[in-house]
Amino acid sequence: MINKLLGLFICLNCTTFMVASAPQVDSPKIQQEPKLSYTEFINQNLVYDSDVPLEYVRASDDQKVDHVLMIFNEYSGEKVNSVYDMPIIPTDFIEALYNEHDGLYPDLENMGQDDLGTIIADFPYLNLKEVVIYFDYIQIYYERMFEYDVLQNYALTYQRSSSTNANLTIFGYSACLAEIAFLAAHFTQAQAILDATEDTEQWVIEMYDATQWATDDIKANAVKHAMWNYRIAQKVGDLWLYSKKTGREIAKKFTDIHEECGSNPVESSEMDYHNNAVGRKLHEIHQSLSKSGLISNLWSYVSVAECVPWNVGDIQSVAAGRLVHLKNYTSSGATLCIFPVTACIEYTQDNGEAPAYVTLDGSCSYPEPGYSIDDYSWEISNLDTGNSFTRTGISHSFNLSDSGLYIITLTVSSNVPGEIDTTSTSLYLVATCVGFQNCPEE
Repeated sequence: MINKLLGLFICLNCTTFMVASAPQVDSPKIQQEPKLSYTEFINQNLVYDSDVPLEYVRASDDQKVDHVLMIFNEYSGEKVNSVYDMPIIPTDFIEALYNEHDGLYPDLENMGQDDLGTIIADFPYLNLKEVVIYFDYIQIYYERMFEYDVLQNYALTYQRSSSTNANLTIFGYSACLAEIAFLAAHFTQAQAILDATEDTEQWVIEMYDATQWATDDIKANAVKHAMWNYRIAQKVGDLWLYSKKTGREIAKKFTDIHEECGSNPVESSEMDYHNNAVGRKLHEIHQSLSKSGLISNLWSYVSVAECVPWNVGDIQSVAAGRLVHLKNYTSSGATLCIFPVTACIEYTQDNGEAPAYVTLDGSCSYPEPGYSIDDYSWEISNLDTGNSFTRTGISHSFNLSDSGLYIITLTVSSNVPGEIDTTSTSLYLVATCVGFQNCPEE
């Protein structure tokens, strides 16, 4: 991009634009550190001559959604009370409007001299270096101008029966407020994001099946997240003013919000973040893959995917560009790549007669690397009397008063929710005593 911009600047008439070698006395102090915010950049450098409200043009991303609702209400004559009421604007409507205004906005993805001339007219204070530094802000400015055009024109034809955000689902789950707010603020990209989501579900089910599609932490889930990010980046990046880079940025923002809205264990979320990045990286390398091309690439990724322990550090250690999963899928269901913990019991007793002083020790239990034992639970049952009691902790000592056959069971719980191991041993005592009330823990 830098070399292309430099070439275009050299081709332009220097009386129209001062190159970096010609200092500009009146230029704002734009090269200050740190980099200006988008709002500061617009306030200091834009020569504005438009009917588009300046408040909308210079609004930060966090402020944008409020302006969207206000503008839509102004032109639709309807009361859109919240982001839930905001309609999903069809892609074909936006595309038709863009084609009507062909040449009005610069093509920032494939810039020519005319495109650069448009930038110069709107931002005459900038020199070459500053255009490069703030190119992302320049792009946002033209996106806002086009978005306002879309918003105004669609609002004028809006009918209440149009599809809205109220009943949106993402992979079968109701979209959370943050997801809905994002789609409302990015209304020109919303349909593309939803289409990419639908494509992902259909295509991954074709690769695997509906059961694996819905199972977390396995290879199919890894493919799902990589494909989803690729398709969002591709669908958004192919739209009108938006660049391929913008497509990847939107994919990251929306899928990050999706993770933040969920209730996954931190390890599952870390797996998803990693595989999301794999999909965006694939788009950076191959931006125009067909359905079959994308599926073929992802199958090759699956062949070298890494199954790692349930541990954030192990997930983060997997190389960028390589899929990661936490479980393997078999006909009997999903199981962890490595069984996390193994339970073990050692005990001693002073004799084989009741009452007996018994010591139970679970310290021989062990976790696999990357896992930990979070809990030890004991149950001691006398099969002859039907009495039992429980204890927690790694070891215990107590008196067993009754004779009979005792079953001692230890369950160790790992740091992975729901993943446990249980082992049992037996102990037989002859002679009797008076019940468990005489068997306190010491």
